Amino acid sequence: MVRLRLDSQPTSFAFQAGQYTAILHPDGTAIPFSIASAPHRLPELEIHFQPLAGNDDAERMLDLLAAGGPVQLQPPAGNVYLDATEKALFFICGGSGIAQAWGMLEQLDHQTKRPKVGLLWCVDAPNLLYLGERLHSLDFLEPVIFVDERRNEDNAGMAWLDEHAADLQHSRIVLCGGPAFVWAAVDVLQPSGGGTLDLASDVFDYAPR
Repeated sequence: MVRLRLDSQPTSFAFQAGQYTAILHPDGTAIPFSIASAPHRLPELEIHFQPLAGNDDAERMLDLLAAGGPVQLQPPAGNVYLDATEKALFFICGGSGIAQAWGMLEQLDHQTKRPKVGLLWCVDAPNLLYLGERLHSLDFLEPVIFVDERRNEDNAGMAWLDEHAADLQHSRIVLCGGPAFVWAAVDVLQPSGGGTLDLASDVFDYAPR
């Protein structure tokens, strides 16, 4: 987890819980991150960084962390964020995609009134469960968590989702994670490619199929 502090007025970086930003590297590359904190925490801003071996953006981020000092942020963006709906919410998260969900959950925890909320988190290995304690601290949430590195139909998280898909038909389903994970979850939820489930994901905008 990386915490940043804005050096300008919080109103200049107004965002909705669930949106994302990008840190600009001196080489001109924009490194995208979900904002893993709620707006009420401004001027503090939290992002979650997983240093993946062989990933160019991860190497650039490590450079910035090693150098220290100020960084430049792009304005908040993203069409998937917490709104005022009374509809039940269910988050389906893969790996560090939990960061986007956490920004919304933190905002919900700050509210006196909230809809019914559920969450499924799938990771490849136990050491990636970095947010487990925080999730279990929320008294309105009972997270469902699976550790399974398989990438086929036998994956425990996807099997659970297949079994419970019908229970989610009246919920707004927010899918958080990389394109491969999100589209795999969509295929489980809507195997025929149709249906009327209320699905939301930034992946639908930047990595459509």
